[in-house]
Amino acid sequence: MKNTLSDLIAAYESAVARIILSATSSLAFPIGIKKTIELLRGSKSDFIVKNDLQSKPAYGILSPFGNEQLRTVIESLCRAGLMQVEILERSYDLPIVVMLPAGKSFLASNETRAFGFADALANRDLPSLDLSDKALYETLVMKRRELAFKRDVPAYIVCGQALLVDLVIKKPTTLDEMRAFKGVGDRFIDECASPFLEIIREHDPSKPFVHETESKLSNWLARHSDEYWKRIRNKIGEIWRPGDVLGCWKIVERPDQECQLCGHAPIRLNHYLTNGRTGQTLVVGSRCIVNYKIAVADLGHELDILYPDKLSGAASRLNAIQSGTAVVDEDRLRTEILTKWAHEIDELSSRAEGDEPAEDLAPEGMDPDEIDWEAFDFEQD
Repeated sequence: MKNTLSDLIAAYESAVARIILSATSSLAFPIGIKKTIELLRGSKSDFIVKNDLQSKPAYGILSPFGNEQLRTVIESLCRAGLMQVEILERSYDLPIVVMLPAGKSFLASNETRAFGFADALANRDLPSLDLSDKALYETLVMKRRELAFKRDVPAYIVCGQALLVDLVIKKPTTLDEMRAFKGVGDRFIDECASPFLEIIREHDPSKPFVHETESKLSNWLARHSDEYWKRIRNKIGEIWRPGDVLGCWKIVERPDQECQLCGHAPIRLNHYLTNGRTGQTLVVGSRCIVNYKIAVADLGHELDILYPDKLSGAASRLNAIQSGTAVVDEDRLRTEILTKWAHEIDELSSRAEGDEPAEDLAPEGMDPDEIDWEAFDFEQD
């Protein structure tokens, strides 16, 4: 018999309910709703560590859920008579969550039951956006990304997605109107409100919106779709893991080449990047190196891209676009990459003998300090 959507939702709610019931029953001592949520979400709190709860099978198993979402689920299970909150002396008069006999029976059975919390968890507050509002939304997203670049922080630190949607729907035009929005604080008003308001004020619903800006970075981003960033994020999963170190040991000038990180073409300056853990090497464009670093930061990780002393000028130009992109550390580059993968790197260098070298790799004797790296437009590469 074909399952209906209602059947599937009931099965989903039953599975989540059993996970929570199993998590509470597996503990050697009772805990409250807040600590139960910390366990299920994989918190690194002092309580979790001191009681070794990170070793429990349920630790982090419902990490995609938010705190309030899990609280909603637990309260639903309490209303259904499977759990309840009690006050016990041995818990220092703090409320704890206990599983009731009905909860034990449900956990041991194969019963599928609808609890109703799935509908409560569903976010249906987002209205449909017309083409004009979608254009405004995309422009605000690009502006947020640009502001994040300048502050060297992930985009979500500037503001959340929910605020962007609210701005598109309500279209504030003054600071006072914007202050009333949820998620808007003093720092946002000081650093971000003016450029966002400028975009909203200039928005013309009658035509596709293109926000003119003096920022070369924003102009470059405007030429790349979300598909570009999706390609970078997908490639990151193939070539990099948290803790990996990348090193650039060569730059050659080869016009009309394609970046092996994102498929962007053409690129002019080809940076040879090698992963210190795997030995894998990619040829990447200048600007794409910056975006590689940004995409990793957006995932919540740090990435070191090492450069030798002779390429310090190139590293400085990259850092001028995005602070902290390149690290000049020849000793670490040799220890973690060049010595470890010497054979593979020598083979790649031999294959690239026909490349036209960039100025830093010109005939021996050239003073690296005299190289005019400003002659190379890194932002457009």
